[in-house]
Amino acid sequence: MALATGCTSATGPGTPLLWVDRSVIELGPVELQQTVTFSVQLGNEGGGAVKIEGLEILADGDCAFTVQGPDVVNVTGEQHAFVRGEFSPSTEGRHQVLLAVLSDDPNQPSLPVVVCATAYSGEPPAGEIPDCIEPPADAKECEEE
Repeated sequence: MALATGCTSATGPGTPLLWVDRSVIELGPVELQQTVTFSVQLGNEGGGAVKIEGLEILADGDCAFTVQGPDVVNVTGEQHAFVRGEFSPSTEGRHQVLLAVLSDDPNQPSLPVVVCATAYSGEPPAGEIPDCIEPPADAKECEEE
């Protein structure tokens, strides 16, 4: 599983510095009709408060991903917020979603998190798991829970 940190660069005192704990989440093989949960931690290392304004969910398939949160809307100082999600597939194959955390951070108003999984029926797929990449440009927007 590849992990990366999304971070902005502050431009002065009082400027928020929003980050996510990982920008890629690989859930691996998931059997049809099963549910796997994941979470993303958000933080603010900057000098000012940052407001989480919402989430945008773009998926390449049947919107088998759902998200809830964040649990905190205004993130200040060393405070953290969490977005929780679930993957519950109804169709086989590779699924990927781009979760964009929208905020009033002046340096980076949208922090991307890509979540991927491979849904199967019967035996888990053999071999190497494909790379977790962003959904294609024609991905559709899914509703938040």
